[in-house]
Amino acid sequence: MNKKGITLTELLIVLVILSIIIVIVTPGFNDFLFKTKDKISTLNENNLKEAGNMFGQEVYMCQSNADIKALFSKLNITVNNCAEAKAKLEAGVNVSIGFLKQHDYFRDDSNNCNESGTLNIKIDGHKVITKLNSNVKCK
Repeated sequence: MNKKGITLTELLIVLVILSIIIVIVTPGFNDFLFKTKDKISTLNENNLKEAGNMFGQEVYMCQSNADIKALFSKLNITVNNCAEAKAKLEAGVNVSIGFLKQHDYFRDDSNNCNESGTLNIKIDGHKVITKLNSNVKCK
């Protein structure tokens, strides 16, 4: 008798082989995914620090008293001129991620970082120092 197709035994053998392959591959793949997520989180945090540095540099290189006054008013900080803004930054200013996104210092289309998180931006001499506060969470 000439029959076409596969037997139940052959099908079970194929399923067992596929199951073994999946058991072997899955832990390595999961490890790869976790490492990738950690790298993305680190990149997002580094991009946030860079955004804070750009904000600090813009304040340090202040060109317009009116512009800097308007920018700081959105942070609920009163300054009248560039010198006062620099003095505030020398003491350290907390800036939200939402503020950095709103003013195009930081782009996060996927919303990987919480907008309510804050960065502390400080000018030390000619160097801008940006630290992420503990409330910053990036995926």
